[in-house]
Amino acid sequence: MKGPNPKNEPDRQDTLEVERVPAGDLEKVRSQEIEPAAPTNGSRNVFIGTLNVFVGPMRAFIDPVKKVCYPTLSAHWDSKYKRPFAHHAWKVLIFDLVLLFLAGFLTVSLILVYKFLTPVSPPDRVSVMLTWPDEVMSGTEIDLVLSYTNRTDRTLKDGRMTVELPDGFVTAEPDRTNDDSEPRRTAAFGLGELAPDSTGRITVSGSAYGSPGDVLPVLIRLSYWEDGQAKMTEQTAYYEIPVDATPLEMGFDFEQPFLNDTVNKILLTYTNSGDRPVNGVNIRLTPPPGFEVSGSAPRFSEPLTWRIGNLTPGETGKLIFFGRLAYGETPSFTAVATTAGIYDDQKMVLNSIHGNADAMTTGFELSQDMKGVSSLRPGETLTVAVDYANSNVPGTDLPIRDVVLKVEVDGDYLAPGVAPTAVWSAETLPELKELDPGQVGHLEANFRIKEGIGPWETEGIEGAMISVTTTAEYRFGDSQTRIFRTDSVTSDLPISTAMNIDASAIYRTESGDQLGLGPLPPTAGQPTSFWIMVALDNGTNPARDVQLTAILPEGSVWTGRTNVAIGEPLIHISDERKVVWRIDDLPAFAGWFGPRPTAGFEIEFTPTRDDVGTAPNLVEYLTMTGTDAVTGVRVTSEAQPVTTGVRFGSIEERQGLVR
Repeated sequence: MKGPNPKNEPDRQDTLEVERVPAGDLEKVRSQEIEPAAPTNGSRNVFIGTLNVFVGPMRAFIDPVKKVCYPTLSAHWDSKYKRPFAHHAWKVLIFDLVLLFLAGFLTVSLILVYKFLTPVSPPDRVSVMLTWPDEVMSGTEIDLVLSYTNRTDRTLKDGRMTVELPDGFVTAEPDRTNDDSEPRRTAAFGLGELAPDSTGRITVSGSAYGSPGDVLPVLIRLSYWEDGQAKMTEQTAYYEIPVDATPLEMGFDFEQPFLNDTVNKILLTYTNSGDRPVNGVNIRLTPPPGFEVSGSAPRFSEPLTWRIGNLTPGETGKLIFFGRLAYGETPSFTAVATTAGIYDDQKMVLNSIHGNADAMTTGFELSQDMKGVSSLRPGETLTVAVDYANSNVPGTDLPIRDVVLKVEVDGDYLAPGVAPTAVWSAETLPELKELDPGQVGHLEANFRIKEGIGPWETEGIEGAMISVTTTAEYRFGDSQTRIFRTDSVTSDLPISTAMNIDASAIYRTESGDQLGLGPLPPTAGQPTSFWIMVALDNGTNPARDVQLTAILPEGSVWTGRTNVAIGEPLIHISDERKVVWRIDDLPAFAGWFGPRPTAGFEIEFTPTRDDVGTAPNLVEYLTMTGTDAVTGVRVTSEAQPVTTGVRFGSIEERQGLVR
């Protein structure tokens, strides 16, 4: 017997032996190869048939992909895993897949975080903050804690904190004016040097006054010197302190039925529910239009005012007055309780209530809400939310029918075309046809404030203000003739000022005097100097701490030549390519009468060949910020970039296209 043939060639010395197969057996084998297998138990396999229906089309798709991808993947497996890691190829592959999964998970997470979640801004490096107790009770002493922080690595010199207190806050140790007649509303504290990474606090003690729901605005300023700066830096913060409760509770009680054109009796009760005396209490009554007072018990101490005096804890009292309300007027009354302040003739509000006789009779509740808005900006849209309900007076269980709701806004400061009234009735809102006991509803109306308010629109008043009142007319129960009327408390919203920027490039004055140098329009590779002129105007209220910032692009070079008509000299911060103009106080309607507040600075610009055919920016970005002195709102304004297109000159020069 021979050994194996190393060349794998046929061994021609061996012979192939063949055994003959009968023809019948051969045919039997062939028939078994081409015929399908017999079904088990005499029936077809339904599962296999169904599986083939799905697998067949899948194979038609997978096979071409497999032919393309399999050789590449196989080669990658061999080169990256099988040959380098012969005994651990599968372990290394699994490890790589885990790393790939983690990398993908982190990528998706980062995309979600930056795309959909609100970014958290880093805290200011120098900041000031105000805190106060969780509950503020009118007339009760509280501590206002002013905290300041220096998170920089530098010492800030001559720190000073100024606090503008509201009319409704009286300090425990108040300053007085020279005649001791009025409180001073600004408190200042010298802080000295603010060490690096340091904090501090100042406590201002005093009593907060107001009716529950009122807010007391507080404006805080922290100023200090920084090395290398030509002016003190200032940080501001604005807060609104809500009045949560009052020790002096009041309530109206109307004699039923309350009828128009008939003398009615009205009871006003008061209680000192606090744990300390309340001294020098006065209660002032404000009746509705068309109401004629015919008497009171006790008598008014002065027109529509009772002098109650001092109230001990738990002491109660009642006031009665009589009068006739003209037909068609709304039976709504307001009472304001005040206490004597520490200054001459000072009256501090403890509580204010609003009562409606028809609401007490029918149980119809009506309220309006400004959604947290306490002041408005020009051009802003005010949303008034109205809530109403049939609260079902005990013992009546009657529906309220044919309701007409109306929101009325002063039309003087609304944008053109905006109606000052929004009305809903059963014709527009079928559910107002009949409100069953316990039924409630919610509506909203939008009013857009005009963009600009001129001085002629605020003549004789201090600032612009929007007043909003919601009223309702309806029938109660089976009454077919009498119309009941209910209204909400009127909301007064001041309108903050609006500041505007007008900036342009000047090469020649309007009269033709040349200010700039170099070719105009600019020529690539050659310098041209321009003057950037900035003019401001202001709206209805004075603005404080106004700052205009202009950012210069890479091609604009600061020459140092400047002029200003108001405020401080311009500052150029070279490493930030920033020009800053500060104005401590910008008067109301500045720029409306007389010359506009202006400033100018010269820059030199050398265009490149890439700028040919375009009007490049000389100033990239202009923004102005300030604080409304009336509303305390932070006001901002922006302007378009200033290009090489000059304000005065030929058409070609005004286009400013680089040659």
